[in-house]
Amino acid sequence: MVKEVNIAVAIALVDEALTQSVELMNRLQDEHGIGFIGNSQQAAHITLCVGVISEDKLSLLFESLEDVLKDETFVISTNGLGLFLQEKPNLHIRWRHNDKLYELKHLIKERLKGVWQEDTFYNDDNNWLAKSSLAYEDFSYSHLSRMNFDKIKIKNVDMQVREISIIQFENGQQEQELYRLALEKENK
Repeated sequence: MVKEVNIAVAIALVDEALTQSVELMNRLQDEHGIGFIGNSQQAAHITLCVGVISEDKLSLLFESLEDVLKDETFVISTNGLGLFLQEKPNLHIRWRHNDKLYELKHLIKERLKGVWQEDTFYNDDNNWLAKSSLAYEDFSYSHLSRMNFDKIKIKNVDMQVREISIIQFENGQQEQELYRLALEKENK
């Protein structure tokens, strides 16, 4: 029987955005013992789409995304930190609205129809937000009262989106980047 795997198509953070996310996750780990995201992800990222696919169809997934990569690189900008107050709180880097980012997300979503079983809740535009999670699974409401948010912040930076990552994930396990695909045209 062929194994099914959870896949995320994501934009890995690079340059100053990556540096700041690593510094923040290190601070959360050192000062508050919050390390789930830092320990389970290879690097902070913006998840665009998620789905389930059988392992024997992974090459089809890569092939389906090839024409997406003919697009130009583009720049996105951070917009401070955000906090979702839900059953489990989520501390994340917020990203400013960017039409090219949404176009890329929709193009990827369309290309993967029929290739995988889409997570329709997460991929729905009404539920999706451009964010990079920093603290989630081991982050609780009791942490909020002990945090000095004057020390937990980022400066706003621009980041050039040059590539997308294909990530395999399972709850309780380290994420594995299966493939990194570069956008072909450099937009200067």
